[in-house]
Amino acid sequence: MDIFYDKILPLFESSGKTNIQLEKEIGLPRSTIYDWKIGKSKGYKKYADKIAAYFNVSIDYLLGNEEITVSTLSAYETDLVTASREADERAREDALTMLRSHRIEKKKESLA
Repeated sequence: MDIFYDKILPLFESSGKTNIQLEKEIGLPRSTIYDWKIGKSKGYKKYADKIAAYFNVSIDYLLGNEEITVSTLSAYETDLVTASREADERAREDALTMLRSHRIEKKKESLA
């Protein structure tokens, strides 16, 4: 099994983002993904924790030690996570407060 081509590259491709966008969002040095793709570097294990966190999978999944991803998020939920990652701290806190309030109101309605 080639960890990069079997596990990491499919995640990159499914994101629909460019190498540059992914490098910036994950926190990788510029041209890193390109170097991995052409086989110039195999340093992706060094960044497994960042890649796993970004794509919401386990490090074991990335390294080929488990066959399924940890995430069971729908496309909509994945979009919410992505939007949250791109927002600043204040916006995330405001969104979380709103969603918690909504959940409390729904519970109250179901008990009435």
